[in-house]
Amino acid sequence: MRVFILFAVCINCLFFSREVLGQKTCLVFPGMSFTDSLNHDQPINAGVSNALEKARLVAGIEWAPRSAMPSVYGIPYQSQENRLGVPYSLAQKVNGYVGLDVSFYTFLTAIHNPRSVMYTENLSMFPYYGFDAAPYYGSVCSTSVWYALGIPAPYYTSSINANDALTRRDDLPADSVQLCDVLWKTGHVAMVYDIARDEYGYIQKVVVFETTTNLRLDSKLVEYSYDGFIDRWNGGGYVIYRPKNLSSNNYPDEPFEWVNGHLTPQFVYNDDVCTNHGDRVSYPVGDSVVINVLSKVYSELELYKDDSLYISVPLECFDMVFYDLPYGSYKARLVEEDHASDYTYFEIIDISVSYNVGNQLTVYFSSANAIPEFMSLGDERECPYYCTIFTPTQIEQGSATVNMNGEYLKVHFRGQYGRVSNRIIKIE
Repeated sequence: MRVFILFAVCINCLFFSREVLGQKTCLVFPGMSFTDSLNHDQPINAGVSNALEKARLVAGIEWAPRSAMPSVYGIPYQSQENRLGVPYSLAQKVNGYVGLDVSFYTFLTAIHNPRSVMYTENLSMFPYYGFDAAPYYGSVCSTSVWYALGIPAPYYTSSINANDALTRRDDLPADSVQLCDVLWKTGHVAMVYDIARDEYGYIQKVVVFETTTNLRLDSKLVEYSYDGFIDRWNGGGYVIYRPKNLSSNNYPDEPFEWVNGHLTPQFVYNDDVCTNHGDRVSYPVGDSVVINVLSKVYSELELYKDDSLYISVPLECFDMVFYDLPYGSYKARLVEEDHASDYTYFEIIDISVSYNVGNQLTVYFSSANAIPEFMSLGDERECPYYCTIFTPTQIEQGSATVNMNGEYLKVHFRGQYGRVSNRIIKIE
């Protein structure tokens, strides 16, 4: 008989849902000792430890909407409703995956801005997808796990065998799981977060990290007894995929600190001005930039490009729109005679993408101020059925040749503040 509990660093749980099949939802925070007498598996290297830290961040991020906010559940997140965990959203069309495309800091600043895209854009409506695509920033099962493991491309669950960072292990029984093992079946992936054993080495508890709409809990850590784990994950037809090498998986670079079991922001929100996508955000060339003026005590907006004053405009409205800005780094602030607000920051990323079809597909890409990371091939909904993470050689030569695996192409570029892509290209 077994059981399953938390992860490999510390523990104190908050239970949000009823127990089902030996399962309960919990959060474990660093800096707290385990409350049981079991032996918890320890990370074998820093990369594994960092993956667990990232999972804690996804599951433990605290936020509350300023007003009603679109969700995938049919009813919005309610104003001032305290939430834990990155919200579920198929946000790939707008490069809105938290952790992969935008930082947690950007996500929280967009939540804090009452006129941001988190409230004004409903991705379940035209011209977006119409399914599982709200709010504007969020995560799904696969992107949460790939973020934790340091895999940049958002492989769909159906394309997991193309993911070179993982090895399928059909030979492993359920009692051979390790920390950071990926649990997969068509349509869902999750990650083993903690394994706790009795004095004889038998598994007694396991915690699984996942993002799902189940019980409306979005991203979470779920604690299972061993029997409950077998019932859900082994009996449910899941297969283990084991990371090949996590040694290069970095610690999350985010301005937060765990204090008394709470993830506390180590920054002060800018209540005067913010872009409608949040602070420190990336836009591709050609996208308009909306700067929301949140304070009425200023009379002018100053926009700086690469630290030089680019333009100064009077505040004639509270949503200042800038079109066709050239690529570069920008910051904007409000001024009034002898005082000024703090800056809000953003960047415009240069993008060039083209292709040639022969026996294979050759894609050409370049940017003056960002690094190409990967390309995705999929359908008109921009679902990435096939991803190619660029090698250093491909990045240097500015091209990659692959077999055709979809009719629509996107190349994703990493800038200073986040990731953007070209508008989807139909391959003809």
